Amino acid sequence: MLARRFHVRFSLAQTWRILRQMGWTVQVPVRRAAERDEDAVATWIKETWPRVERR
Repeated sequence: MLARRFHVRFSLAQTWRILRQMGWTVQVPVRRAAERDEDAVATWIKETWPRVERR
């Protein structure tokens, strides 16, 4: 994206260093979604995930 938009090339490490210097950080969700249905998640993990994992 940087090369296309600004016509410059940076390595991944250099890009992270520049972003950190600008005050950017990795964004991590603070909490889980309020509408999360724990029963549906447990069912999916038990029934669907094993089929997906095999592939």
